[in-house]
Amino acid sequence: SFLYKNIDTIICITKAVENQIHNFIPSKIRPKTITLYLGAKNPPHISKNELDKFKTSLNIHNEFLIGFIGRINEFKGQHLLIEALRILKPKNLNLKAFIIGHPMQESYLKSLENRVKEYRLENTINFIGFTKEPYKFMQICDVMIMASKNETFGLVTIEAMKNQTAVIGSNSGGALEIIDDMNTGILFENQNFVDLAHKIELIYNNNDLKHKIALNGKAKADEMFDNEKHFEILIMILSNLNTKNDY
Repeated sequence: SFLYKNIDTIICITKAVENQIHNFIPSKIRPKTITLYLGAKNPPHISKNELDKFKTSLNIHNEFLIGFIGRINEFKGQHLLIEALRILKPKNLNLKAFIIGHPMQESYLKSLENRVKEYRLENTINFIGFTKEPYKFMQICDVMIMASKNETFGLVTIEAMKNQTAVIGSNSGGALEIIDDMNTGILFENQNFVDLAHKIELIYNNNDLKHKIALNGKAKADEMFDNEKHFEILIMILSNLNTKNDY
C-alpha cells in the first residue's frame, strides 16, 4: 500500500495488464495507469540475392517455411508446432520448419528432439539454436508461429510483422491485442495443436491470405508497435508527470 500510494503513474505494456491493475489494486491507493505498447525496430533491408544465399546455406529449395523463434522452454510451446507437423505429415505438404533459440531447459530440448525422431520429421524440423540475426529467418519464412501459453505481450510477434511475415499466434495474452484474426495475423486455440495444424494448412493453401496478412501486419506494426514512436510517447508521458495534462 505504501508503494502504490507513492507511485504517480504505472505504464502498462497491454490493456490486459492495465485491467489487471484496476482489478487488483483498490482505487483509493491505485496510481494513474497508461497503456503503452512496446515497439520494435525497423529491420535491416536484405537483398533478394543475399536471402537466396542464406536459403541455400540452409538447404532450402521451394518449401513452405515455418519459423519459431524464442527461448526453448515448455512455456513457449515448441512442442505444439512439432505435434501440429505430425498431424500434417500424412498430407505430404511441402513444409520445412526452423526452431530457433537458446534452450533454457536441456531436458525439454531433448524431449523435442526425441519427438522429431519418433515422428520421423528429421527432414522437416530443424533446430538452429541461438542466432544474432533472427530477422533473416523472419524474412525467408512464409509464417512465424507464436505458441506461448500466456505471453504478456509478444515482442517476437511484432518483430515478425515488422519484417512483413505472416504470423500465427495463440489466442491468449498479448497476442489478442496484436493480432486481428484473419487480418493482421491468424489466431489458433491456445494449447490446441490440432487447431494450429489446421491454421498452418489454411495459410499454406491460400497464398492471397498469406500476403494480405503479411502486408496488414506490417502496416499495423509500423503504426502501433514502432520503436521510435514508442519512445516519443514515453518521453511525452515522463515529461508530463505530475501535471494535469492528459496523455
